[in-house]
Amino acid sequence: MQPDEPVPEQSRYVTPVNSSNWKRAAIVLATTALLAGTGGYLVGTNRSTSQYAEKALLQHTEAVISPTPIPGSTANWKTYKNEKLGFKFKYPESYHVMEETENGVSFGNDVHTYLTISINQIKDYKSYPLCKDADIYPCLDSGEGWKQKGDIVETTLGGVSAKSFYISEGPGDGNYHIVQTTDSPKIEAIMYVSGGGLDGDFEQMLSTLEVLNDM
Repeated sequence: MQPDEPVPEQSRYVTPVNSSNWKRAAIVLATTALLAGTGGYLVGTNRSTSQYAEKALLQHTEAVISPTPIPGSTANWKTYKNEKLGFKFKYPESYHVMEETENGVSFGNDVHTYLTISINQIKDYKSYPLCKDADIYPCLDSGEGWKQKGDIVETTLGGVSAKSFYISEGPGDGNYHIVQTTDSPKIEAIMYVSGGGLDGDFEQMLSTLEVLNDM
């Protein structure tokens, strides 16, 4: 019987990792962490940008449907007030009254009449065809071409429910933006808008319109 061979004693130390392999592993881990952080940042940024765009689009749509005065933009404008017609509003200094009757008033310059506001004389445009569907004039123009979401949209005029739409009188005769109240008092505002900035003037003027209490 041969004597038992001694069992080798297990080492109490962990075999050291090769230094080059350790450095390579550290670089991989650092790169992974950096890419993960950058990806999270980009996702958060894209999400924030998307939310901002949606909010801006919503604000813009509300501004089109319910015009709001731009602070200071009408500060130097004149004020027109007519107790008999029952409303008042502000208009640019370059405009003046062209004609005034018991049913309405028109504004323009020395050459053109741009704006007419009438009471109790609401025209019915329901029979007008859509310009994009028929070559007949006058016709209902597409609201999208005028930065309006829809051919006919709900809005307000002097705090009264109204509708907004555009009419084309044909080539050479121009386009008109029309806002009519759907509740009492009956008011119709028509603005010639075939020209730079005229539609913006119209929305600003209507945003200042107030219905007088005794109307």
